Amino acid sequence: MSALSATYMHDEAAAFAHVEAMLWANGPVCPHCGVVGNAYELNGVRSKPSKKNPEGVDRHGLKKCKDCGKQFTVRVNTIFESSHVKLHLWLQAIYLMTSSKKGISSHQLHRTLGVTVKTAWFMSHRIREAMRNDNTVDFGSGGGTVEVAAIKKPEMRPYRELGSVEGLVKTVGRDGYGRPIVTITTRLDGQDVKCIASDAGLDKIANLAVSKVIRGLRVRIHGVLFYKTPAFLGHIEVDRTELFLAEDELPNIDELIDKEFTGGLSSVEFIKQVRADV
Repeated sequence: MSALSATYMHDEAAAFAHVEAMLWANGPVCPHCGVVGNAYELNGVRSKPSKKNPEGVDRHGLKKCKDCGKQFTVRVNTIFESSHVKLHLWLQAIYLMTSSKKGISSHQLHRTLGVTVKTAWFMSHRIREAMRNDNTVDFGSGGGTVEVAAIKKPEMRPYRELGSVEGLVKTVGRDGYGRPIVTITTRLDGQDVKCIASDAGLDKIANLAVSKVIRGLRVRIHGVLFYKTPAFLGHIEVDRTELFLAEDELPNIDELIDKEFTGGLSSVEFIKQVRADV
């Protein structure tokens, strides 16, 4: 049977009993007064309630010395002291680190034990410290090879910038402060972006109550662009708004037809002339 299948590797009460049997062969030793074998078990004691554990958690292995009256557990004066990590997880970590020929990184402990990287780093360094002898030197310079977990720092993402975005009005509303909130669909990539400000241009849009009037209205929003990622624009704090009416979206036909081609005639006059000639 695998050593990791042992009861004390998975059950907290069994883990305390296992460590007590190894450290207290002649009975509980009070870490406060040093008296041996003169303490009694405190059963049913729970920790203070918290958000994570509203009813508290069982305080396994809690004892009280009959001589000095102070409480203690087998964790005191060990590498397990002042740690919220379960004792059976500590035993698993010790086994993994001492049984691996090439060592084990904090990142591997994090994945195997299901704890955070920070907790795994804390546990591994305490265990390595406990494995030292009088002939060893501090970790680092002169202390030989130390395996560490390489954690890549994420690249900085763009946070905000000044600029402008053009798009079509999608929805209109107001927040709790009465400010207009206009959602536009950007022209370039089709993202829905929320625009917020006490800007006259946005007020004008928000006051257009008829949905068929505002739907598809083309606008250009100027202000501070807030990005969630380099490719995703979260919202805009508006400084200025440009509105484009429907007739402004396409050039007039007279702007497209060359006057030299029509002989100086307008498009309507030119078409009448062509029809008359036919």
